[in-house]
Amino acid sequence: MTPPANWREQYDISRLNTMAAPSRAQYFVEVNAEDALLDAVRAAKAADLSVSILAGGSNVLCPPLVEGLVVQPSLLGQSVVVAPCGLHAVVTVQAGENWHQLVRWCVANGYYGLENLALIPGRVGAAPIQNIGAYGVELSDVLLSVKWLDLNTERFYRFDRQDCQLGYRDSIFKRELSGRAVITEVTLQLNLQANPSIRYQPLADYFSQTGCAVTPQAVFDAVCRERESKLPDPKKTPNSGSFFKNPVITQKQFEALKAQYPAVPSYPQGGDAVKIPAAWLIDQCGLKGQNVCGLLVHAKQALVLTNPKKRDLATILAASDKIAACVFDAFAVKLEREPQILGNIC
Repeated sequence: MTPPANWREQYDISRLNTMAAPSRAQYFVEVNAEDALLDAVRAAKAADLSVSILAGGSNVLCPPLVEGLVVQPSLLGQSVVVAPCGLHAVVTVQAGENWHQLVRWCVANGYYGLENLALIPGRVGAAPIQNIGAYGVELSDVLLSVKWLDLNTERFYRFDRQDCQLGYRDSIFKRELSGRAVITEVTLQLNLQANPSIRYQPLADYFSQTGCAVTPQAVFDAVCRERESKLPDPKKTPNSGSFFKNPVITQKQFEALKAQYPAVPSYPQGGDAVKIPAAWLIDQCGLKGQNVCGLLVHAKQALVLTNPKKRDLATILAASDKIAACVFDAFAVKLEREPQILGNIC
């Protein structure tokens, strides 16, 4: 086939995934508008090519070759509508915006509710897919709606928060709509009056110990400081952030675990569910700071797997499987990988 003029063939996407795994796309195109996105999808279908979506690259693992067309949606812009009651602002953001810069912009302009989610890598469009969360806050707390393109029907849809079926690091976009949906726009309802959340205990401890006033800007700064002290910068040390989900187990499983390990941290999830930190489990296996199959478990945060030698996907998965196996052998708890492998076919 003769690809459209703006497509790139055998394009190196190693720098476009934060794990820095060596990878190239059979075809690659960056789009900055919904019309251009739809045109690219239709052209790929006409050529009988699969379509994969690569946004910020912070939560994906790239194989050596991604067949078909890799599309990078880079739609930019945001708008704000203030509610007549004067309590809320509806902020609509295009999917290609950088998430951390959005959080910074919102805090600076008096739109509150995102400050605990500072310094999470990636773009806005990925936030609902993962239902990102940190320091006691999740996207589900502020999400109003999501606009997305169905790669099968070639139509745009708008889902409200309930339609998105958000759960812990989960959504309909990771399940039924995996490989079908391309998010183009996210709408949030934020507060105009400051009501910062410090229900996450380490954050509460920080303000208690320092005596600092609890303001949205102070929470933003504290979260940035905490993340920077523990998490490696992917621009300097390749990584995909939290590599494993924190496992959620039953109360019975937790009681058995606690009987053997009284110091195990836990976070009740309501009902019969208890969440335990994957980092604690990995650390207890003696893997913190260790080389596993050529990758390194980060010395300051065992949940992060770094790839300083830029190993390939097979090596990354081997390291991941070995860590998960160690945890299961020790605790009978299964770890689930967070980053997804690029190459879903529509």
